[in-house]
Amino acid sequence: MATVSEVIAAHLEAAGTRHIFGVPGGDSLALMEACRGRGIDFVLTNHETSAGFMADAYSLLSQTPGVYLTTLGPGATNGVSAAAQALLERSPVLVITAQIAREHQGAMTHQMVDTEALYRPVTKWSATLTPENADVVMRRALRTLYAGRPGPVHLSLAGDVADAEAASFDGVSPDPLEGTTPARRELDAAKDSLGKSRRPVILAGLGAYHSECVEPLRDFAARARIPVLYTPKVKGVIPEDSPWAVGSVGLGMAADAVMREMLAAADLVIAVGFDQVELVTGWRNALDPGCPLIWVDYAPCDDAIYHVDVSLVGDMGPTLAALSEGECTSAWTEGELLERKGAIRETLTGRGVPEARFGISPHRVTQIARAILPKTSVVASDVGAQKLMNTQLWESYHPGTYLLTNGFSSMGYGLPAAVAAAIVGDSAEPVVCFAGDGGFAMTMHEMETAVRLDLPVIAVVFDDRSLSLIATKQRRRGFPENGVSLVGKDYEALARGFGAAGYHVESEEAFEAALKRALAEKRPAIIGCVVDPREYDVQL
Repeated sequence: MATVSEVIAAHLEAAGTRHIFGVPGGDSLALMEACRGRGIDFVLTNHETSAGFMADAYSLLSQTPGVYLTTLGPGATNGVSAAAQALLERSPVLVITAQIAREHQGAMTHQMVDTEALYRPVTKWSATLTPENADVVMRRALRTLYAGRPGPVHLSLAGDVADAEAASFDGVSPDPLEGTTPARRELDAAKDSLGKSRRPVILAGLGAYHSECVEPLRDFAARARIPVLYTPKVKGVIPEDSPWAVGSVGLGMAADAVMREMLAAADLVIAVGFDQVELVTGWRNALDPGCPLIWVDYAPCDDAIYHVDVSLVGDMGPTLAALSEGECTSAWTEGELLERKGAIRETLTGRGVPEARFGISPHRVTQIARAILPKTSVVASDVGAQKLMNTQLWESYHPGTYLLTNGFSSMGYGLPAAVAAAIVGDSAEPVVCFAGDGGFAMTMHEMETAVRLDLPVIAVVFDDRSLSLIATKQRRRGFPENGVSLVGKDYEALARGFGAAGYHVESEEAFEAALKRALAEKRPAIIGCVVDPREYDVQL
């Protein structure tokens, strides 16, 4: 008979998971060994939050459950932020935390935390594994990850339970989620609205990643000649050199004015996988309540921020294919949309943006990197001022090539996500992380992970010695800069300390040379770019 750990490993193997991330403890060794026996690699990280961020990115890129493992006590509490991250990023991530043996629970307090209760507010389901329920709980856990809106599940595993024999386990059988198709009445109503519209707009969101609808969405937009606005999580679902891709919405950037003008001009909004979790508060009233809205998603619009006129809940690919069969006489022209895309670039890089007084302008770091990197390159953006600029300026051409946290927006996400991307990509091509110096400092220890695993992860650090996003907000309120300054770092020496390549650059030419060299060497690298942050005052 299989042990509880072997039951868990069997289910993970059947689900397609090939890596789990975490920091081990004595109580998690049995599970690690069972996973190793199933060909599932354990990736040691330097912190449990990083492990969770890696599992988040892994779930998106591999299209399998992301898994991270923690020891008991402080290991379990360190993993909570990553669970909240997965909840608000709609990521199917399984969190397994160790627990003290059952015989000591209630009698010993050393490292004892009620992890089931701890994780309940930040997961879709939190449960405790026992020898009697291991098979059933694993089946439910894996279904819950993907049911409705995807999200995290937490399981608590006591040390003695991990080694115990499972009460029953007859192997893993397929347990697929059933798909649905919207009713003909709703599809007909949507086609009728589409046929009456002259200025329809598609608003795409992160739900497009959790449904096989990328090609149907591209075909629908091109066939019906409908412009697409998209939240940052789905950059690349529509290639950004397509005439129908306009730009990213929802972050409160200066260029959002162009997006708002388009939405104001729309006579129909088609929300495809759109999820309000990505919107900042300023976007809550961005849509005209009198403008009809068609909701295309695998989950209903439970948030109720926007009024939905026609709800098409079900398999998004077939739904979009059915909509493509409808009539649409779009008045949008490619020239008009190209002009709007130019207005976005002008806002971020044009005459109103001040030149750098020292170092490099942040937007030039982005533009130079985009000119050098292949269209298929994966980049991960950390949270901060550079992220807000990057999401609207960086061009993505394929889904899954631009990684960021937007619903939770946690600093420190970028580097762990890049490490996970390199693992999924099997180290074939370098992965680039864009990070401010503040965000990078939070998880820079994961450069050791990249070096240990020989992963071609290149961290491009926007070095302005400040939390620039907060500093900008202080200036706008007339406050002096306070509590936002950072000590400068020697990124060359820091990289050497990790065993990575290191570069310090203060000019565009030096950055271009450093990035090309790092890409050619295909080894872990840190490029510290001295940037002048004053352009953020007009961009953010």
